This record gives sequence, structure tokens and C-alpha cells, in this order.
Amino acid sequence: MISDLSILLFDILIVFMLLGSIGLIAIGKPMDMNYRVDKFLDSFEKTDYNKNGRVKTDYLVWNISEYTVKIEYWIFYKWKNNPFNRKNKVSVKLDNIKLPGGFEVTLIKKSDDFNECPSDYEMLLTNSSEFLVKIKQTDNNIDLSQPQLVKYDINIIGVNFNIRKTISYKFLIGEDLGESWVAFDPGTTATTIAFEKNSTEITIAKNKDGETLTPSVLVFDRNAIKSSFYGDDAENRIRSTAQYLGFRSIKKLLGFKDTNKETGKNGKELAEKLVGDIYNDIKKNNLGIENSKRAIVAIPNNYTAAKIKDMLSCIENLGQFKEIRTIYEVEAIIFYYLSNKSLLERQYSCNNSNANEIVLVFDMGGATINATVAQISKQNNDTYEVNILSKIGYGIGGDTIDYCILKSIFEYEKDLDLQHLNIFDKKIRAALTPENYIKIKEDLIKLSLKIKLQITKNQSKSEFIPANDLQIYLTKAAGKNIYFDSDSNFYRIFKKSSKFSILKNKCFMDLIYKNVSDAVNETLKIAGSPKINKIILSGRSTSFPNIESNISGEFSYSPDILNLNKTGVAKTAVAEGACWYGANNNCIKLNNLKTSANFGFVKTKSPDKQNIQFINLVGAGQKYGETENVGIKFAQNTEIFRDLFNFDGKKVNFYQVMGSDCETIIAEKQKHKYSKIETIKLNQESEKIVIRVSENDDVNCSVCLVNGYLEERKVVIADQEITEANEEHYTWILSN
Repeated sequence: MISDLSILLFDILIVFMLLGSIGLIAIGKPMDMNYRVDKFLDSFEKTDYNKNGRVKTDYLVWNISEYTVKIEYWIFYKWKNNPFNRKNKVSVKLDNIKLPGGFEVTLIKKSDDFNECPSDYEMLLTNSSEFLVKIKQTDNNIDLSQPQLVKYDINIIGVNFNIRKTISYKFLIGEDLGESWVAFDPGTTATTIAFEKNSTEITIAKNKDGETLTPSVLVFDRNAIKSSFYGDDAENRIRSTAQYLGFRSIKKLLGFKDTNKETGKNGKELAEKLVGDIYNDIKKNNLGIENSKRAIVAIPNNYTAAKIKDMLSCIENLGQFKEIRTIYEVEAIIFYYLSNKSLLERQYSCNNSNANEIVLVFDMGGATINATVAQISKQNNDTYEVNILSKIGYGIGGDTIDYCILKSIFEYEKDLDLQHLNIFDKKIRAALTPENYIKIKEDLIKLSLKIKLQITKNQSKSEFIPANDLQIYLTKAAGKNIYFDSDSNFYRIFKKSSKFSILKNKCFMDLIYKNVSDAVNETLKIAGSPKINKIILSGRSTSFPNIESNISGEFSYSPDILNLNKTGVAKTAVAEGACWYGANNNCIKLNNLKTSANFGFVKTKSPDKQNIQFINLVGAGQKYGETENVGIKFAQNTEIFRDLFNFDGKKVNFYQVMGSDCETIIAEKQKHKYSKIETIKLNQESEKIVIRVSENDDVNCSVCLVNGYLEERKVVIADQEITEANEEHYTWILSN
């Protein structure tokens, strides 16, 4: 006879078994689900600031009739081998489908299954881990000369468990664009073009004179205005007679509304003409380049959307390329460094050789200072990730060095009897005929360039330029004999050890060396002051005295310094690096992690123009946040601001400021550090003001009025003259 205790124990065991079974069943409930969709190796980039700015999308060459994309998915359980795990049963449904006309999309359960489910069908999967989505062409007459978007959402839904995953998948289909790239570096002083054919060696293209650098100079014959010359031919004519109307540093005119009266062309049209002439010359002398369908163009850090749009127009106007990308000049230098890393480290005897490192790139060309801090990391799959931690761009460069040289000389204009040459004096300039002004300006350009080259060449000597050479240069520019004693007050500015040395002149200290130091410090500050492994110097102006020492002097430690001027590649490195990135972008992930400038608006508080308030909505160094529906991250801020903006002409003026003391920079008109990016006129009092800055350089400005009306603008409008937006040192070299 079974005792009551035995029965009790048996009942307890049964209860525990039931509870255990319930527990196992509960544990068997799926915890999560994940998926993988393989990306295409090719991509297509399009820039449209009227829409979403710069957008990069996967690209599939469509020379087939159908293509399948495999999706793998996994269901996660608390206990993988639990016998009570619920069956792997899910449903798959397509949604938000967008296809080119003449295409359809279907679902397939597995690779060896020929049964296709229509796009509106909910497909059930049991004990499976993959399925396929097939896109196929149903009309063979579809024109795919322009890329077409394929887009759909894939919903994976647990049938007997409450987990749902949505994959928003999109890519472009189009014709084969080939593997050949052309890279443009339309420099302020000279233009360089590189090209690559079929993933082979990158070539720096040569012009008709066999040179890799073509002067960025364009002239028109005043007697036959449709007749023009470029490059060295233009350089030779621009100074010859008043018959020729010449333009230098045309790149500076991009993004401004100035139109030359004699030619009827604005800055964009002049740049299009120059780039077109140079490229057509290059095509004649570099076989194979004409077959390229993909281009990449380098831009400075301080370019606004209006300038980028104009630069892209220069390349689009060539009528050759199906795809045109942009890359910042300093990013191109990073890729030049990566593609020549072992060679450069040997040449410069680097101590900090590492696959993972942080570099500071400082590029100083004819018109801009570009400073960027980037983190370079090698990934497990032999790809690289380049994270841009910060970047700064100022409107200071080689043209400003020339300006400072001339301003230093004109401090002694009475001693040398050079008053008639001082075109920076408004009275002198007003008294000159247009022809005489152009001739004098060109003579001064030639004079300052010769002196600059001598100072650079002789920077280690006691005298920057021999007195006899300087007298010859001045005599030619003045059109009369110029004499001075080697012990004169004037000549002492060209003696290195003199306390009156030209390099110590206030103009040089304020415009050149202070801004070099500011750019480095601001960039490091935005980046979070990381330890820099290497400093890479590029741009021919970095070879000017004290530039390198000013940069290295900002560090308490000793990063490796790679001055590309010393190996003669400073000018061609941008074009070569840009071309290399174009051909290899699938193995490089380039990320902009933070905003590069301060974005906000100005409120003038009284009739005093300098009595301003700068409301900084998106600060420099702010991390990009949530992802938009186009897959691009952004930083955004809203300011509740009720005002009439009376002393601003009832307008809200938005600015991009490169520097931390924004109010001082704008109030003191340090125009090389800021750009006005948009103006919104008010009909009523403002209620709130918004700026959104995207990682792809797309900027939205908007003002909400008290009546609820929202005025929103994409930042693409150029509403300023170049002399209105820039200081004299930046614009003096341009033709009027």
C-alpha cells in the first residue's frame, strides 16, 4: 500500500515536471531576429542640393534580364538546443515598392526553387534561414542610359512570435560605367588632371606642352571677344597689351553672382570655359581618357553648397561623364598617402608607422587653407575606414602671401618712388585708366611671385633675395630705374635676422601665420585634441618660410612630418589621391562624424553694425545624429526667437563660421573665416528659427513666423558679389 507521503512526493514531481515543461516552452520563445543582405561592390554618387545633397547608392550594372538578391536571417533563442523551441516560421512581404517601368519584383523561397511569388504575396517560410528577391526586366526597350532606382521594403514577420524586421533596400541599375576614372583638381593657380584605366596605374595627364600643371588663367581678345586663350598661352598674353582681357584665380568666382560686362560671363561660366579648354587639350594628348564615364573633382574645406554646385557644373558641362563625385582636397591627400604609405614612410623616415593612426592634413594652395584631422583604421576584411574627426577651411593662401609682400613693399613707396604702382590706394587706383590698372596689376603679380619664390628658395640664408635681383625686379615693374642701398631701411626687411624682417610684418603675422596656427588649433579642438601620429603638408604654399614650423610648434610632442613639397608631389597629390579613391572607393569607408563649422544666424542689436549677436544653432564638432529616410545622418537645432530683425533689414541672415569666436569673426569682418549661406526675408515677426546640417554637406535653413507660416530654404543661392563677401587680400588678383 502506497503511503500518503509517496503520493505527495509523486504529485510534487509531476508539478515540477509540468512547471519545467512550461519553463522550457517559455524559454523556447524567440528573443530576436537578425538578417544580412549583401551589398553590391559598385556604387553611384549624385549631388543635388535641391534635394538631398550628396547621396551614395549601391549600383548594379544591368546587362542581364534578371537578378536575385539573397537575404539570410537568424532567429535567436535563450537556449539554442531547447527541444521546445518554437518552429522557425516566418512570413515575408514586400512593401513600398518603387521600380522603373518595365520591371517587376518577385519572392522566391530558396535558390533551387523555381516557384516565384508575386510582389503583393505574403510568402510563408518554415525551418528556413534564407529567401530571395528577384528583379527582372519585362520590357526590353527600357532606356537605362541614366541610372534608375530600385527600392522596396522587405518585412520579415514572426508568424507565431511577436518579432518583426523591416529591411529598407535600394540600389540603382544602369549601364556599365566602366572602371576608368578621371580626377580633376582645378586649382586656383594651376589645374591638374589624373586618370586611371581599367584599375591599372594612375597617370597624371600632360597638356600640349608636356606639363602636368596648366596655369588656371583665361584671356579674351577684346577685338574679337569670342576668341580666347588658356594656360601658358593666356599667361603670355595677359601682360602683353591692353588688347587682352585676362582672368586669374577664376575658381574664386564660383558661388558668386558677378558677371563680367565685356564677356557677358559669370564666374561659373568662366570656370566652365577654362576647365573645358584645359580638358579638351588633355584629351588630345592622353589617349584613353576620352572613354572614361566617371569623374571626381576636388573641393576645398570652406566651399559652400553654391560653390560646390558651380564646380560640379564645370565638369558636367564637358558632356562626357555619367557620374561625377566630389571629394575634399585634404581627403584626396589622405588617399594619396594611403596608396603610397610604405614609400612615403621610407622617404620621410617615419617613426610612427601603424595601420591604425590619426593624421593631421594641412593643405595650403593659392586661395585656401585646409586643415583636417582623420582617423585611419584597417578593418578585418582588408578594407579601411577613414573617419573625418574635424575640418577647417579659410580663404587664405598663396595669393594672400603675394598681397602681404606687396603691402610690405608699399610701406616704403615714398623712399622708392613707387606711389604710382600702389593700386591698393583708392586715390591712385581711381586715377588710373582701366588699361593702366590692368598693366600695373599684372606687373605687381609678376613682381610678387618672383619675390615669393626667392624668399622660399633662400629661407635658410641670411638674405631672402640679393639686393641686385630685387632692384632688377622693381625696376621692371616700375618702368623706371629703382635704386636702394643694401643698408637701407627698405632692404633690411629682406634680411632674415632683422627685427624688421618682412616675415615679421604685421600683415604677415595677422593674415598668414596667425591663421595657420588658428586653423591647426581649431581643427584639433573640434577633433577632441587626439594624439596625432603624422602631419601631412600639401599645397605649394606650405613650402613658404615658417609655415611648417608654425604648424609643428603647436605640438608638445613630435609627430612625423611629411611635407609633400620636398618630394615634388604637393600639387599632383590631390588629383592622384582623388583618382585612387574613385577607383577603390568600395574598399574605403569614408565617414564624416562631426560638423566642420558653426551654423547659425545674426541679430544686429543696434545701429552699430558691430553690435551683433550670433545665435549658434549647430556648433562645430557636433556629432551627426539620427538617420533620415534617405539614410543620411544630420545635426539639427531650433531656437525660439521672436524678433523683427529691424537692424538687419527685416531679414534673417544665416552664416557658416570656421572658428570658435563667431561674434568677433563676423563683427570684425574676418571674411576668410565665414560665409553667408542664406538670407530669408520676413513678412512678419519670427517665431522660431531652425538649421539642419547633414553629413553630406546639405544645409537647410528655415524661419517659422508668428502666424505659423514656414519659410524653408536649401542653401544653394548665391546672392553676393565676390568683393562684398571677401577681403581685399583674397580678391585683389582678380580682373575687373
